[in-house]
Amino acid sequence: MVQVITLSFLRSFMPAWCVTYLFASISHTQSVLYELSKLEVQISAKENLQTTLYDIYGLLPAYGSGIALALFLAFAFAAILTNGYSQRRFLLPFAGMTALLTLLVSLQPIMGITLIAGARSATGLLLQCLAGFCGGGVFWYLLARQQKRYG
Repeated sequence: MVQVITLSFLRSFMPAWCVTYLFASISHTQSVLYELSKLEVQISAKENLQTTLYDIYGLLPAYGSGIALALFLAFAFAAILTNGYSQRRFLLPFAGMTALLTLLVSLQPIMGITLIAGARSATGLLLQCLAGFCGGGVFWYLLARQQKRYG
């Protein structure tokens, strides 16, 4: 039973992490580019796309691994606490959102700066949290499917 739960968790976690990371990375880039455009910096569609793809790749080692750790801990804790709870679908997305919020807020006092520039504004921070919420939704959906399939 534990092996099935572990495999279900991992099969659900990886896609949830991918969704969260991609959403967080893209929203970070677009938030930064939006702030630059408010300063009347001209950014072409080609530059926008190149910057977005570069950030998806460039943020992966640090921000991607930070998101993976935060989500893993949050999902594991939430999955254990909500096992057998009928309203689990509402709690796992909030676990993802809380994981991203905790990651971003905890890095600021440690480093003295907000490392993810796209999270410096309230809107940017909300978008990062929304990325975690979406990842939590994906995690819940896939975990429920895995558990129905394998019992």
